[in-house]
Amino acid sequence: MGDRPNNSSAGIAAGEAGGAGERPRVVLYCCADLLWATRVKGTGEGVGVACRPVRNVEMLTARLGDCDVAGLLLDLEAGEVCFELMAAMKQGVANVPVVAFAPHVHVDLMNRAAASGATAVLARGAFAARMPAILTDLAARGRAPESQMQD
Repeated sequence: MGDRPNNSSAGIAAGEAGGAGERPRVVLYCCADLLWATRVKGTGEGVGVACRPVRNVEMLTARLGDCDVAGLLLDLEAGEVCFELMAAMKQGVANVPVVAFAPHVHVDLMNRAAASGATAVLARGAFAARMPAILTDLAARGRAPESQMQD
């Protein structure tokens, strides 16, 4: 249901309603729970950036095939799948920024994400505060924010 393109003004601004043969430009995300998934998707809609979920490497591969991927957001509390997605993304599409986030108390998890190739790693509070700008920067310029592991 939430994965289908729509014809809302946010979807049109993000390029979903482009001409034949055009692939929509999207930011992909993997979140640990519905609260964060809804927050990412809703913020994207609010700023005119299409955001689509990926829950495993197969979904990532499918999205890479049918979308112009501007970035990948990873909620590190989603577990090992985040590192699998990051590895698959880095193998398949080298220039797509990966932004990882987690509660500031999970320093080891954030350090692991940085060591695994995340373009930026943010404490969850910093990510939440900057999410509209992060999404628009990714969609417009493919630019990730600076890492910030404290709120």
